[in-house]
Amino acid sequence: MRTILKILALSALTISGFGATMAASAEASSAPNSPNIVLVLADDMSWFDVGAYHQRSDNLPKNSVTPNIDQLAREGMLFTQSFTATAMCTVTRSQLYTGLYPVRNGAYGNHTRVSDDVKSVAYYFRDMGYRVGLAGKGHIFPSESFPFIKAGKANKGALGESSFGIEKTRSNSAKDLIA
Repeated sequence: MRTILKILALSALTISGFGATMAASAEASSAPNSPNIVLVLADDMSWFDVGAYHQRSDNLPKNSVTPNIDQLAREGMLFTQSFTATAMCTVTRSQLYTGLYPVRNGAYGNHTRVSDDVKSVAYYFRDMGYRVGLAGKGHIFPSESFPFIKAGKANKGALGESSFGIEKTRSNSAKDLIA
């Protein structure tokens, strides 16, 4: 359990950004001294796209203005070392949410799913009295492995997977292969 939390903490901001947010908040009655945790994950974002990180270096342009995230970093934690085994959407999200390398969790190709017996951080935080939510892009499957409370409208395929236009993408890719 502590290993998963440590991996998630070390991975949080370096492979993350502004798109989908996973938030865990402690219920007052069940976990009064537990901290609130906000994890922000975005596609195509680099560490220097957040002010709190690019301000640590003198040789980077200071073109990202992120005062609210910078304040969270000042008042909380800033992680400066982490690793992701891949730079693909589903694979990275599954790795971050499960704390397992893709080859261990089963989702080692984009648009794949974790193995049925894999549990995500949502289970572990829920067991500690947290409410765990996900807003924005999910792109994680199967839903039983990721029991997040969903915020906002979901774009789901027939099997419950986050589609985000994947059928149209697959259709267009097939046309390109035939042409």
